[in-house]
Amino acid sequence: MPNTSADLKVSPVNPPKVSDGEILMISDCSSASVFQVTNYTTSNGNIAHNTGSTYTPGNATKDLGSAFHAGAEVQQITRVSYFVASRSGASDCSAHDCGLYEYEDGQEKELVGGIDNMQLRYGVDSDGDRVPDRYYPASGVSNWKHVVSVRVGLLASSREKALTNGKIGPLQMTLLEQTESVPRDRYLRRVFTGFVALRNRES
Repeated sequence: MPNTSADLKVSPVNPPKVSDGEILMISDCSSASVFQVTNYTTSNGNIAHNTGSTYTPGNATKDLGSAFHAGAEVQQITRVSYFVASRSGASDCSAHDCGLYEYEDGQEKELVGGIDNMQLRYGVDSDGDRVPDRYYPASGVSNWKHVVSVRVGLLASSREKALTNGKIGPLQMTLLEQTESVPRDRYLRRVFTGFVALRNRES
């Protein structure tokens, strides 16, 4: 790319794997940009990413933020959703039959069993230093362009019931500042948390 708004010159493949209107990502391992294809030329692999209303959602700008050079890769984007659900279709996990699932391309599959709940909190950077100043639930985020990380919390339970002499553990546990009620079912439970940084978010 001679400049940050130039068309992408990629090696053509046969049959072509790129189509007009498709949303792609280009990355050179130091930066990445997401864009929508407005025209793909099969013969030479030229990818245009113009603005306009030809496709939805469209490109707000032609500027990809970086002049990507040889060695950068254009990749197709896959949208994956994660959720906690009951195997039996119950509305909650009181029957101890829930797990963590993923949904992709119209198919869902269980990833981990024994997951009773999942909570997410979004790290918002309000001063432009790429460091989250505070974590909010989705309802508390006013500008998603300022989200730079995600905090993930999982409430996991054991596969088997624990032996007990009548003593029951805490009936409430804290999952990312949210209090969760724990049933008296003798299953052991534990909270796991982790952080995921979001690359190349606009501030």
